[in-house]
Amino acid sequence: MEFKIVLTDEEFEATDNLIQKAYHLKKLIDEGDYTHINRVKKHSFIRAYGKKDLDPIITCSAIISSKKEELPSSDIYDEEIAALLKAKEYVAEVCLLADCRKIPRYNDLLNLLSLLSSESLKRGVTNVILSVNPKSCNFYESFFNCTKLGIEKEYEKLSEAPAQLMYCDLDLIDSENFPNLFRQTIYKYYHA
Repeated sequence: MEFKIVLTDEEFEATDNLIQKAYHLKKLIDEGDYTHINRVKKHSFIRAYGKKDLDPIITCSAIISSKKEELPSSDIYDEEIAALLKAKEYVAEVCLLADCRKIPRYNDLLNLLSLLSSESLKRGVTNVILSVNPKSCNFYESFFNCTKLGIEKEYEKLSEAPAQLMYCDLDLIDSENFPNLFRQTIYKYYHA
């Protein structure tokens, strides 16, 4: 599979449609509802995707901001994000992860998150947050060096879906506790 940063209007449209379809199938948004997707596009963000042949199969975005109101998870994690921004100038929030397959593949997620992380590092941003389904917290802790911030909450704008805010400090990328495969994949994209 090929992983790329979205650059063209056609790529944005294709990945918007993938996100809308995937979120609708999970009953997080109504069919044809692009409100949540368009909200993210109002701010400085990067989107990456993986594709085989012509169509995107998996996509994810990252918003880079110094303002908590621009970070989607601040809807439910206002205090946690405000405290993080008080200590750090910029934060990148990974959001709008969508996969058209029923069972996502770890290697594809690794490549997407590594590509977005490398783009954040190129911009000098080392603080990454993401809201995940609480059932996958152990996965993000083990494979992506994430830690929990705050407690599990319901994400009202996404049909009350359960969410847990996770944090990854990319300043620790060269520490011995940082997952080696994640480090190597970030550097692969960073030096490409």
